[in-house]
Amino acid sequence: MNALISIFQKAIVWDYYRRNVLFLLVIVLFSFGFLSGQEHKTIVTQALAAYKLLIYIGLLWLLYGFKFYLFVLRSLGDSKFQFLHHIRLVSFWKRMIVWFYVCFALNQLTFLYALFMVFMGLSLGKISEVAFILGCQVVIMIIGITIFEFRIRKTAETDSNFSLKLPVSFRFTLPLFLFYHKYLIFKEPVLFLLTKGFSIFSLLFFVWLFPTDEYDDRLFGIAAIIIAVSHLKICSVWLDFQYNSLQFYQNLPLTNWIKISILFLIYLILLIPEIYLILIKTSNYIGIGFQIQWVFFVLSLLLFTHIYQFIIVISEEIRMKWYFYGTIFLLILVMYKTPVSLLVSFLLMISIFLFFKFENKFELEK
Repeated sequence: MNALISIFQKAIVWDYYRRNVLFLLVIVLFSFGFLSGQEHKTIVTQALAAYKLLIYIGLLWLLYGFKFYLFVLRSLGDSKFQFLHHIRLVSFWKRMIVWFYVCFALNQLTFLYALFMVFMGLSLGKISEVAFILGCQVVIMIIGITIFEFRIRKTAETDSNFSLKLPVSFRFTLPLFLFYHKYLIFKEPVLFLLTKGFSIFSLLFFVWLFPTDEYDDRLFGIAAIIIAVSHLKICSVWLDFQYNSLQFYQNLPLTNWIKISILFLIYLILLIPEIYLILIKTSNYIGIGFQIQWVFFVLSLLLFTHIYQFIIVISEEIRMKWYFYGTIFLLILVMYKTPVSLLVSFLLMISIFLFFKFENKFELEK
């Protein structure tokens, strides 16, 4: 049994944390670097006093749960991990123990904070709220165990992709810059909903947190970085879509300036919910000038994230390492009150430079 758990730990758990180290580090740095212990206690106390906020936190935990559910499902569908399907040879209860361990190990980001909330709730005598918090964690575990067991009962070659179909009467011709959005909604709905859900909930949290204390604009700068990091998978899936499902795009008579403008427009449309929230929900806290700068900051981050993948002269591991260090460097710059307009200018210039230098080479390599 220990050997079986060790196999899944090395194949799935460690691989998950290795691939998501940047995302997790940004969350941890914000949670324990920007917020003090007293501020965490204030947040938890307010959550325990308001069921509406507690439900929002539970939904956010569930969104994170769907993030690692999807990762495990993709791992089980990967040809490199077909050997994991041999777990069907062991008894049902042993499989349940393995799935519980996988869920518990991947859910540590929310479980540890839930444990902190439980201790706070018990000290304040909030028994029903504590039961709700523990119930959320149990539900996340049960959903994961059920999904993984259902997947393992199928063959390793079974296609586990989720897709939706639009009725014929609602179909119409789309412009080029909306192709990828349609692909995300109908071919990658889980990825799309998880990414946008987490991004929107994160931004709502920052909007809610801002007026509770004397914060400056750095809080929304950190929010922009978290939003950009959460869209990392969407940026990489766009490249697969472009060079596998949109092959004619490479042969269109478009200049590099038009291509980069189309790319900018694609991400602008993708960020409409976040742009709406920052413009409407923060109008009483920050000026329109900073709101516009913030929007361009997020867009420039996504543009750089996308174009950075064109650099094929370095390996994927090294590329992610530099992306990791760059994100930490950006967080430090934001914390030291570097003007957002300066960061936007730098990111746009380096993105344009990389696009002109590597975009054609990337096409040839593909």
